[in-house]
Amino acid sequence: MKVLIIEDEDAAARGLISSLEAQHLYDIEVLMVIDSVDCSIKYLKNNPPPDLIFMDIQLSDGLSFKIFEKVEVSSPIIFCTAYDQYAIQAFKVNGLDYLLKPVDADDVLKSLQKLKDWQNRVLNQFNLSELGSVFESLKAKPAYKNRFLVKAGQKFSYKNTEDIASFYTSEGIHYLKTFAGRNFQIDKTIEEVERLIDPATFFRINRQCLINIRAVKSVEQEYRRLLIHTDPVMEEEQFVSRQRAQAFKSWLDD
Repeated sequence: MKVLIIEDEDAAARGLISSLEAQHLYDIEVLMVIDSVDCSIKYLKNNPPPDLIFMDIQLSDGLSFKIFEKVEVSSPIIFCTAYDQYAIQAFKVNGLDYLLKPVDADDVLKSLQKLKDWQNRVLNQFNLSELGSVFESLKAKPAYKNRFLVKAGQKFSYKNTEDIASFYTSEGIHYLKTFAGRNFQIDKTIEEVERLIDPATFFRINRQCLINIRAVKSVEQEYRRLLIHTDPVMEEEQFVSRQRAQAFKSWLDD
């Protein structure tokens, strides 16, 4: 079985390779590891389709779903990601399984068994698009969070997600800022918030901040980083980390 890995995190890619090498039920050859949308498109356009693809969703230059806009992918795909909000979209594009990181050897083995079972059921008429019908009932609306509980002094209230310009951490305390320019303390970390909100609307520009696209007034290149000017203005200057700069620009251009 020829396997292609599309993953931009070195540790995750090494872990997948190690898990594949550790199993003994399948004769697997890892063709290569690709870390970007652009390189994936070039490979898939110019090489025979692999038997299986392990694919991360957030790559160095954008979401891997953009691959399917440029090239027809016939191979079954096992998605490996830290985010659970893309599951519906994944099963619309040849998704056979959806693994949440960290992925271990048992996860990989179960996914390979799922591939084998599916192949046995459909024999030589391998049509993974049928898998999407299992999730038809979920198509109505992704389960993104609509509001957040906030604290002001000893009082609690809530803010609608559509009214939030950014989420950020300052001195170990987590806040949200509304478009009205008010800051409120919340009890969720940036990592937790990121899993709950629409990635088309919010982008994690660095470890401390998630920004709403409507709050991005302008972006300025400063050395090898991007400085974001926001409305409302934030208390501290916000930079897109160097590692996320290309993905951020792709997000703006989506």
